[in-house]
Amino acid sequence: MASRKFLEVSRLFDATPKEVYEAFLDPARAQFWFAWNPNDERTLASFEPRAGGRFAVQANGSSNGAWGVFRELEYSTRILFDHAEIVGADPNEVTVHFEGAGPATRLLLNQVWTGDALALNRARETWLARLDHLASFVNKSEPIIAIEEIATGVERVFAALADPRAMEYCLAADETRAVNCELDFREGGLIDYLVKMQDGTFVRYSGTFESIVRPWRVSMTKALVGPDGEDAKHIVVEDWPRTTLVIATIEGDEARSKLTIRQEPVAPTNEAREGFDVGREGATEYWRLVARRLGFFLTDF
Repeated sequence: MASRKFLEVSRLFDATPKEVYEAFLDPARAQFWFAWNPNDERTLASFEPRAGGRFAVQANGSSNGAWGVFRELEYSTRILFDHAEIVGADPNEVTVHFEGAGPATRLLLNQVWTGDALALNRARETWLARLDHLASFVNKSEPIIAIEEIATGVERVFAALADPRAMEYCLAADETRAVNCELDFREGGLIDYLVKMQDGTFVRYSGTFESIVRPWRVSMTKALVGPDGEDAKHIVVEDWPRTTLVIATIEGDEARSKLTIRQEPVAPTNEAREGFDVGREGATEYWRLVARRLGFFLTDF
């Protein structure tokens, strides 16, 4: 008998486990995140968040959408349900855990998988995109979002995100800074980069790759740290959050791509939340420059 395979995803939220759990099971919000699918228009036909309750999604006006049954609900900690992406398919067991760390939550989703490896990769991206939509309802700060069109195919853009040379070039954002980047491109791997500013001072960032789904998505935490790993102040905004989550998603084909970079604070203090809003315009412009330089790197080198 073949061993079971699992689809696993993890996502940080700027909210408590109670808040994320309640949002996950709220029918009004589920319409906008749980029903989401990249391939067609879907609407939530039914959603009964109780043990034995059913849910169903209509695709393009028909009943041929996702469906399933909630089996176990443990308030603010765990949800177990059966899920199938289309009518007629055998449902797979999905377990969702909500783990708290102060005011932040890590959601862990584990689904028994019976499909092939390619379909599993696409399903991981679909679940992560759904959770991005859920984050829009529960996170206490609006994300910073920058979008750039790149005249290069999706696979090459994704590969550049794993290339230290490309990351050094694009993270500098302009010619006034120089970056030295080290990265271990795998989920749980570290990324560490040192920025030399125009005035000769150095700024260090360190983080961990949270999710990598080839060729559509890379997310990582990013923290500003001092020379010995201690907390450090942001060079522009004094009360900038200690840690942020940065998500890069790639859409397109073999010739062109749309790169979207999203940044969110992770468990910020109230002061840091205000600092995130103060620095929003500058951070948005920075990420636009990063995306633009990634395009330059791919076309000029």
